Amino acid sequence: MGAFADSVRLGRVLALVVASTLALTASFVGLVGLADGAVHHTTTRLPIYVTATAAVFVGAVVVFEGSSGGWRALGAAAAAAVATLFVVGFGGEGVVYALAEPGDVFDLQLLGYLLSAALMGTGVGYWAWRNLGSLRTGGLGDAL
Repeated sequence: MGAFADSVRLGRVLALVVASTLALTASFVGLVGLADGAVHHTTTRLPIYVTATAAVFVGAVVVFEGSSGGWRALGAAAAAAVATLFVVGFGGEGVVYALAEPGDVFDLQLLGYLLSAALMGTGVGYWAWRNLGSLRTGGLGDAL
């Protein structure tokens, strides 16, 4: 087996792809639920989403400060916090919507589109993470 195809690494990548795709699908379901007006009382859950975002921000500052330092660490922590707010906030609303209206959410056509979009987002995110060095130094042209 090649360096990438190691069974342990392949298992980790598969777990990451599955978890990321499920989280993004739940987030997209939450967006649909909010756009349709089917999710109510979002303000009662907002403190949970904001607290999770703040915790990730502080954790990311501590982690990135050791490797990057300065403004780069702060920017990376802010990006991690925004991503967390998106996934936790919209994902939480997606779970609420799925529990309240399972017939609407588990429609095969809607779920197929949202799952496909989430899988594509996972692929783009994985590619961007693997090519982060090229993206930083030379931009998109060098990463391609």
